[in-house]
Amino acid sequence: MKTLRLLSTFFILAFLCVGLISCSSDDDNDISIVGTWTIANIEQSMSITFNSDGSFSTAIYFDELDEPATQSGTYQYANGQITFYYSDDSDTVVVTVVSLTSTTMVITGDQEEQTGTATLTRVQ
Repeated sequence: MKTLRLLSTFFILAFLCVGLISCSSDDDNDISIVGTWTIANIEQSMSITFNSDGSFSTAIYFDELDEPATQSGTYQYANGQITFYYSDDSDTVVVTVVSLTSTTMVITGDQEEQTGTATLTRVQ
């Protein structure tokens, strides 16, 4: 499971490094992140579902795999940051929400001296 968490973290950061930057500067604190969000590129896609009970799940879809690689845990969203606590170990991942609208969330994060930005699209 630690390998799956590392893969999930790697792909979150890989998507961040793609450099999908939004032009919007809207910052509405009344908008909830609860729901399912997607990030996609040519080789794989990822969905992140934030539940109202503070839990989350991710699914990474690779072209060559029938079943997605999945990960879950809990999260906290406060002060413009999302902290992911993976259920399989004590490591955490923190991303900053740069912009949030009802349909788009722009996040930025860094790990191992690399910083990236990604745009997530709400699907439900």
